[in-house]
Amino acid sequence: MNKKNFVIYKHILLGALVLGSVVVLSACGSEQIDKEPGQALVSVDGEEITMLQLNDELSRTKIQPEQLESVKKQLLESIVDRQLMKAEAQRNKLDRTPHVMQAITRAKTQIIAQAYLQNIASEIENPTPVEVNEFYQGHPEFFAQRKKYNLSIVRFAKNEYNDELKSAFSAAKSLNDVTKWLDKHNIPYLHEEITRDTAQMPREMSARLQQQKKGDMFHISENEDDLLVSIDVIEEQPISAEVAKARIEMHLLNNKRRETAEAAIARLRSSAEIKYFHASADSVDQATPQPTTQITTETDDNNPSGDLLHNESIERGMTGLK
Repeated sequence: MNKKNFVIYKHILLGALVLGSVVVLSACGSEQIDKEPGQALVSVDGEEITMLQLNDELSRTKIQPEQLESVKKQLLESIVDRQLMKAEAQRNKLDRTPHVMQAITRAKTQIIAQAYLQNIASEIENPTPVEVNEFYQGHPEFFAQRKKYNLSIVRFAKNEYNDELKSAFSAAKSLNDVTKWLDKHNIPYLHEEITRDTAQMPREMSARLQQQKKGDMFHISENEDDLLVSIDVIEEQPISAEVAKARIEMHLLNNKRRETAEAAIARLRSSAEIKYFHASADSVDQATPQPTTQITTETDDNNPSGDLLHNESIERGMTGLK
């Protein structure tokens, strides 16, 4: 079994599980939308659209109860439009074109695979209070010792960090001194100010900041850039175990789902006869980028690019906690 192919394959399947395919969204909580889900609502050229179909559309849409009636009407009309387009496409035999048939096959396979993952995920037990507490105690940077930092950053190309710049940085009393030096030597740079807490950073960066104090400046080398960082403000922002409980439970449950799915896929692959034709496994590995297993709970649109700000922490460092 080729290890890289296994990683690629399992991530395609696990994406549906880890990123939320096992979560069933409800439009209106536990409220029942209709008592007769099979009731026909519309007939389009003799083909009925039922309440069951409308309920399915509603279950995929996050709406407030007061919006229910208006959204139901809009969704129903969109189903009618979709049915009309489908019928016209079939009359023109577009459903028999190779790329459409391939897309249908792929979608069907993915849906069935997700059903399998959902089935094994449904048997996973919720994290125990002991597990939740152990995680809380084991990650003080996320919770009990959480801090918020206002940082000033000067970013420039890695090849510009030579001995002269190092000397200028060592002698500087602030980043303004550094930017003046960069301007004088016509070195392009990006000067930015960001606010992050220790739970929003990679653990290595969080640990480093914990050892610094307000006013400190230091250098970071990234993959493509070098950064000069100044700590402008430090604020204590501890999170209690009670506040963190729900987020920790979800993180631990996601971990269990992923591990269970990985074990299931490994077992299936070990018992299957898999043959690769026309291309070696190595050539497939080189042509196919490997996706990441990082679990994303929230997106920060204000997060500039760069490894310092690229969050590789657990569950984006529990960023949903306030």
